[in-house]
Amino acid sequence: MEPLRGGKLAGKIPEDIQAVWDQANIQIANDAYPNSMTEDEKNLINEVKALYDSKIKVNCTICKYCMPCPVGVNIPGSFAHLNNASIFEDVEGTKKQYNIFIKDEQRASKCIECGKCEEVCPQQIPIRDMLKEVVKIFEG
Repeated sequence: MEPLRGGKLAGKIPEDIQAVWDQANIQIANDAYPNSMTEDEKNLINEVKALYDSKIKVNCTICKYCMPCPVGVNIPGSFAHLNNASIFEDVEGTKKQYNIFIKDEQRASKCIECGKCEEVCPQQIPIRDMLKEVVKIFEG
C-alpha cells in the first residue's frame, strides 16, 4: 500500500491527473514483462508524477530533524495532512483525519514560534509559516 500512498493513488484521483491517465491504453499488469514499458508510457508516468509534485504544499521529507518540538507540535504529521489535502483535493476529508489523528496537544495551533525547528530543517522549510497554513485549513 505504501507505494500507492496508503491506497490514495488508486482512489479518488484529481481531475487533471485523471485526464492524463485517460490518454493511455492501460493494460493489466499481469500482461507486462519487466522493462517492457515504452518511452510514451514512461513519459506519461513522469507527467503524472510532475502533476502530483506540483500539488505538494510543503516539501517535508519527514526526516524529523525538527522533532521533538519543545511544545509537542507534530510538525511532520501536520505537513503530511496539509500535503494530502492539496494533492488529493480533499480538504474536508483530510481535516477530519487531522482532527482524529493529531492529538489536541500536538496540533499546529500550539506552536509558540520559537523557531528551533527551522534552525535544524535541512529542507529550509519556513515551518512556522506553514504551521499557520495548517491551522487556517484544519483548525480555523
